[in-house]
Amino acid sequence: MSSRKLKLLCCGSVEGKFHALHKKLTSLNSGKAGPFDLCLCSGPFFGSDQIEATNSLLLQRKDGGGMEFPFPVYFVEEGKLPKDVTLPYEATEHENIVRIAPNVYRITTCHVSKEEGVCQLKGDDMADITALPEGDLVVAHVPRNARLEEGNGPSTGHHPLQVKAKHVSFVGCDVLMTCEWGQGIVKLFKSSDQAKCSQLHSNMNELGSYDVAEFSVLCKPRYHIASTAKDMQFLHFAALPYRNIPAAFCDTMSKTHLTRFISLGCVTETKPQKEKKYLHAVNILTITALDKETLAQGFNDALPCPYTDDSYGSTNDGVILSNKTQTRGLSEASARSIMQEDKSSYSNNDFRWNLNKKSNRKRPLVDNPDSSSVTLHISGLFRAGSSSSIKGVDVLDALKKFCPQKVRLGNKDYGFVDFSSHEDARKCIEDSKDISGKFAQVKVNGVMLDLNWSTDAQSKQKRKRFTESEAMDSSSLYFRVIHRQEESRVTSEEFNELLEHVRVLSEKALEDEVQPEEGDRVTAEQEPALAVKSRHVSSKSESSTAPLFGFLDFASHAAASMAVQLLTSSLDGGFISAASLKTDEKIKRKLNNAVLNWAPKPKPKFEEARTDCWFCLASPTCEKHLIVSVRNSCYVAMPKGPLNEHHILVVPVEHDDEEQGIGAFTGSSSEEVVEIVNDCRNFTRSILSKELFVFERAFQTKGGYHSHVQCIPVDSTAAKNLHSILIGSASKLQISFKEVTSDFGLRTVISALTDNEERKNIEYFYAEVPFGGSFKRYVYIRSDTDPFLPLQFGREVAANSMNMDVERSYWKECVLPHSDESRLVESYRSSFEKFCAGKDS
Repeated sequence: MSSRKLKLLCCGSVEGKFHALHKKLTSLNSGKAGPFDLCLCSGPFFGSDQIEATNSLLLQRKDGGGMEFPFPVYFVEEGKLPKDVTLPYEATEHENIVRIAPNVYRITTCHVSKEEGVCQLKGDDMADITALPEGDLVVAHVPRNARLEEGNGPSTGHHPLQVKAKHVSFVGCDVLMTCEWGQGIVKLFKSSDQAKCSQLHSNMNELGSYDVAEFSVLCKPRYHIASTAKDMQFLHFAALPYRNIPAAFCDTMSKTHLTRFISLGCVTETKPQKEKKYLHAVNILTITALDKETLAQGFNDALPCPYTDDSYGSTNDGVILSNKTQTRGLSEASARSIMQEDKSSYSNNDFRWNLNKKSNRKRPLVDNPDSSSVTLHISGLFRAGSSSSIKGVDVLDALKKFCPQKVRLGNKDYGFVDFSSHEDARKCIEDSKDISGKFAQVKVNGVMLDLNWSTDAQSKQKRKRFTESEAMDSSSLYFRVIHRQEESRVTSEEFNELLEHVRVLSEKALEDEVQPEEGDRVTAEQEPALAVKSRHVSSKSESSTAPLFGFLDFASHAAASMAVQLLTSSLDGGFISAASLKTDEKIKRKLNNAVLNWAPKPKPKFEEARTDCWFCLASPTCEKHLIVSVRNSCYVAMPKGPLNEHHILVVPVEHDDEEQGIGAFTGSSSEEVVEIVNDCRNFTRSILSKELFVFERAFQTKGGYHSHVQCIPVDSTAAKNLHSILIGSASKLQISFKEVTSDFGLRTVISALTDNEERKNIEYFYAEVPFGGSFKRYVYIRSDTDPFLPLQFGREVAANSMNMDVERSYWKECVLPHSDESRLVESYRSSFEKFCAGKDS
């Protein structure tokens, strides 16, 4: 037991930036504040792109070569190792401490095992409390995604931390190290810090983890050190001190020590801004050397614990868990949230806090997936250290033999993989099953990820069938053939024939009803009010069991009402009364299984999207301070999150749809788009002395795509690299560009390449790459079976050519303050309009 104060440095995420950390620690240790006893690092320690620094750290030579920190550095989360790097684990005489390199240690419950001459870590990494050799500092360490009541700990089935923290002699710990915040801690931030959080997250009360909050309540730290996540821009935050909750066997009025929460940014090569501070110094006398009175100093002035029911807005006195014990002060919201999560996946009350059975968080494979499902759920991204460590292209590469079409990874620890057919998705699952056959996994960048059928389609409610009174504004009927038996199934061709038969029967029925008593027969050809049109909706699945359906469009609601009454004997629709129809017996048998129902009025494809479209000038979400210039049918604007100060967009005013061609270079405003792009290119060369990289990603998006062209000025060095980077990046995605050598417009080129004169539903990526004082044109035209191009592909190519961080390819990483945006737009506007005026004079 040490009675002297320890000088401790707390650090945020290192992510392999060991040279920068080594330089900073060495400087601080030899400066006025030093010397220090140790450093504790929260967040990922290694980084996949820091191989040189990692090798320097791990290098051990007798002549003193390699990097060695001036005092011990401890970390909990390993992070993502560079490719082909293996850590030289070495056991120490201290519990839960593994040596990695000189003065570099990992705190983990895993043990070192030597197999075939190679030392590896074995066992589960669980939450525990460890006394470090430096002054008996008591540190609680919680791995990422650890949860209470799970793991392979002592016989109780708990994490070791739970067992130690519930002992009657346990007072608390000096430091808690986690990778995440406890949910609710933001309430104790200063108002200015809360404002920052609300700007970066739609609901700041949802920031953090319930599990970390529960661990914090349990281990009662004096300091809680966490790393700030990337989506919070690695900012530094500190909470006001709060009072810990007394143990269940203590008097509820007894005074406890305080907890100070500190979240630190990521280590940087350059001097960080104050708000992104990544180091924090603490002088601390360990908890084992203090009496209760000293520990409780400041109790009356501190705030209540943010992780109680009162803080979460509940009046519950505690939650009674399945073992009949009460978790005093723990939030009911926390317990109920996790109960609902697990309740859907486990039967027999086998929830995560059931002590009689070990909980398994992996979800077994869906037994009977929807035969039309072409999407798999992929999870376990947290095992890579951070969800951003694995990209969609990495998953595509790992599953390429199954021909995946698209990967959707968000900011969560899961995503989705889309296939062209149910059979491809099924084969992927079958070939990826483990020995038990209950789970499927795939290795991506050395990390095992879990695969399962996506249940989104299965969880959707059945489509509502409208009654005639509910469909008063509709003039369309929904037609489908119900497959009662396998032999009664119809092919797509047979369905088209049936749909046409029903269309003709509908027209004849309407004609019969309106015939005059005398005179010539009135037909649908003569009277448009009797005409009926059919629409066959093709299934996205190639499966023979996929549902077939279509629509009958009438001239009016009255005509549709008359037809549905005549064919189904009900105004609300139902099974077609085939027996009374004048048609051959084979058609009658098929129509015995056919239904007609009211369909809702078709919604304009893009009308709803315009209310929240960023590019529609009439939309309230359009940020008009970004507009540089307005022409006849297009306008020029600076994008939200520009790559550089002269990055601009050329945007057609009209929100074109599929009938007109969804791309700016192929739509109704294409001539003016080309004219403006040429003006921007000449302006970039004459005024900025740079080259212009032009591209458009014309891919349909949910809610409708508003076409726009991106124009990014680059210097001569970047311009020379653009061609190879563009082609190389596309090759990694198994995509090939075609060079456009003619002088024809893109609309004509696409028509020639696709034999699609109408240019409907054509999706493409088009680029104009600087070359030899002019530019080369490239286009990728996507067919139904071709892979999608990532949303940020063009920005990634541009950022790569300019040697920018890959994060800048995402516009959210480049967002500027409103005042800076206005200043840049005004500067560009004055010079650009002056240039264009001089051109026309």
